[in-house]
Amino acid sequence: MIKHTERQIQETLKIVESSITNCEKVRLKLKEGSASFSLNTNRVKALYISKALLTNQDIMYTKEELEKAFIQIQSIKNKSITGIHNAKKGSSTYTRFSKLIDAIDIVLKYLQEAIEKYE
Repeated sequence: MIKHTERQIQETLKIVESSITNCEKVRLKLKEGSASFSLNTNRVKALYISKALLTNQDIMYTKEELEKAFIQIQSIKNKSITGIHNAKKGSSTYTRFSKLIDAIDIVLKYLQEAIEKYE
């Protein structure tokens, strides 16, 4: 079982909720049916699944849903790693990406644990 401090979980939840808000804002600007819209939709769903796992909500997800969420969250991490490499160390952008990567690592652990329950 995963062990994180309450503070780590709260910080991760804050980042996940902020990411959900940002994705939902962007979604309004995207054309329905486009690849960008689909990607955004999948990311939002993955973030909601992540939030549910972090808050121990009794919501049942299929193994397939969890695996798809894992892929989307891993994609966010990969994009953040690219972003941090392009940011100046110590800048606000660098700090934001650093916190996001830390939060995503925690989320990925929760997703992996949930997937392993099916195996």
